[in-house]
Amino acid sequence: MKALKVTAISSIGFALVFAVFSLVLYYGNWERLVFVICTGLFVGLIAAPEIEPKAFKMPWLFQISSGAISGLLLALGFQLSAEATLFAALLGGLLGWSAPIWVKHVPIP
Repeated sequence: MKALKVTAISSIGFALVFAVFSLVLYYGNWERLVFVICTGLFVGLIAAPEIEPKAFKMPWLFQISSGAISGLLLALGFQLSAEATLFAALLGGLLGWSAPIWVKHVPIP
């Protein structure tokens, strides 16, 4: 239950911070706002095990699956072909797998 709480707070927190900066700098560009919110949710999902590592049994599995699902949803949102959708899911899983390396360097906009 603690992992779910950390994940929700992290995802929503990152999404809100990303959205506020997007609203301030690019007010009226609603497609950009949706994209920035989705990016914040993705980064929050991936960062949750790095924020509170003791709350997750297998953080690497959570990060890989979160990345793969995010890539799949992004591909479905852009209505890509089946091959491109599979590639996006694999690429998202790779980003999730490599999250311990890059998530520390994500600048909050």
